[in-house]
Amino acid sequence: MFETYQKEIQQLRFLIETLKNKINEKILLIEEIQEDNRNLKTEIKEQELIINDLKNKYKNLLVAKELSPNEESKIATEKKINTIVREIDKCLALLND
Repeated sequence: MFETYQKEIQQLRFLIETLKNKINEKILLIEEIQEDNRNLKTEIKEQELIINDLKNKYKNLLVAKELSPNEESKIATEKKINTIVREIDKCLALLND
């Protein structure tokens, strides 16, 4: 009878160790997924900044086209507007610091 209990205890110990290993594997997987999630959130923020910058450039281009009667004037106006926008961005960055 003692041998029967001993075998059952050994089997239970084996099952407990197996469960511990599976839990540790899942914990590692969760940590990897969390790291991937953080990386993706950072990438999304970076892409949103790029999109906003492109939107601003597009708006500047539209304004430059409206203000300029010829191509040379459009390019010069666009450069001036871009310079002004960069200066404003620098000012905002300084204010945020």
